[in-house]
Amino acid sequence: MLFSIPDFDWYLLENCMRVVIIFLCLFSSAYADTYKGWGHVAKKLVGLGVEEVRVRRVFSHTRMPKRPFVPFGLKPSEPKDIYSHFLKEKKMRKAVDFLKKNQSIYSYVEQKYRVDRNVINAILYVETQFGEYTGKKSVLVRLARASSVAEEKNVVHNYKRLLKKGEKTTLSEVRKRARVVEGIFLPELKALFDIGEKLKINIFNIRGSIAGAFGLPQFLPSSYLKFAVDGNADGKVSLYQKEDAIFSVARYFAHHGWRNEASRSEKFDVVWAYNKSKHYCNTILKVSDYTRKKTASVRSM
Repeated sequence: MLFSIPDFDWYLLENCMRVVIIFLCLFSSAYADTYKGWGHVAKKLVGLGVEEVRVRRVFSHTRMPKRPFVPFGLKPSEPKDIYSHFLKEKKMRKAVDFLKKNQSIYSYVEQKYRVDRNVINAILYVETQFGEYTGKKSVLVRLARASSVAEEKNVVHNYKRLLKKGEKTTLSEVRKRARVVEGIFLPELKALFDIGEKLKINIFNIRGSIAGAFGLPQFLPSSYLKFAVDGNADGKVSLYQKEDAIFSVARYFAHHGWRNEASRSEKFDVVWAYNKSKHYCNTILKVSDYTRKKTASVRSM
């Protein structure tokens, strides 16, 4: 024979193959889970123009939790008395005090944007009580959650959940509602990435409400990009500073057609653009009426 096959350790080969298979499985699993279950959202963001490397870096980060199941309703509603505590006279005194202390700022803003100081003040009062409650949630995670509702597994899970609750619906209706929610929040998530790129900041550090809004006026990211103003001229725009918040709300309302001489219903429509809740809009206008009445003598001096 020109050559012979030497004795071979088949047991060793079998064990080596087993190790290789385990490694490949782990590697494949890790690769498939690069986005920690956020693959649906990640793909959408890339489709909107966010660089894939940025998307991957955020969703694979240790600070990013795995995507949870996100419940949602078909016809969300809010209690009629959800804002009633803001109308208690003892509490509204805070709105009056803030308005009086910041008369000079409000006067300048009124001249510049032609927006009633009382409605601006009411927004900051109802939204965060002038910065006392701006929220501690990760804006990134909250917006990512809301943007992920249309992921098919999440849709099916919600469909089954709603049926168990006794709601009469179809999978198609649940899927349609999920797409509406995604259509609202996905652009906000993209805007958050844009804010991070524009300001060169870590978007993990932005904290706000469960709805993904932040700052004294609780702007969503797209509103920050469109309407935020450096009111105190310190070279940066921070909605956590009262001057910037006041100027930014005024610019928002001016853009949406606020006119001080408009009818009640027309003013309601502008506030509606800020928060599509009739109870919220009525509360804002009532607080505005109250502070206007209580500060009338101050302005006439």
